[in-house]
Amino acid sequence: MNFSCSDEVWSAAKKTWQAQIRRYPTWTSWLEAAFVEKTARKRAELGMTEFDPAPDRLPPGRRFTPEQAGTRPRRAFSCDVRIWDDARGAWWAEAERYSAWSDWAEEAVQEKIDRDRVAGAAEATDTLTSKTP
Repeated sequence: MNFSCSDEVWSAAKKTWQAQIRRYPTWTSWLEAAFVEKTARKRAELGMTEFDPAPDRLPPGRRFTPEQAGTRPRRAFSCDVRIWDDARGAWWAEAERYSAWSDWAEEAVQEKIDRDRVAGAAEATDTLTSKTP
């Protein structure tokens, strides 16, 4: 499975994952969590329990240049097929907002970075607070 992702987002994601290696023992599990979490948010947002499957290839005339075309290297990783298909279905449900699958996928990764950093900061504060007499 693959998508394009900027070096900046990819590096930040790796650092965020490394800080959570006990929770996500593999890089793939962290990336899958990013897709699962965004898919769940989209289901709730759109009030949908199931998404129509995204086409393997975009229909003719539907191809638009991605926001960062040519600036994002292709990233490949192993992903559970069900998670991948669900994520692509969530993207396809909002295809008008995203010119390419990679735009949605990179956004999912960035959102996970942001959420995990906030959660990590909250945990650190809770730990410090619980240790003070």
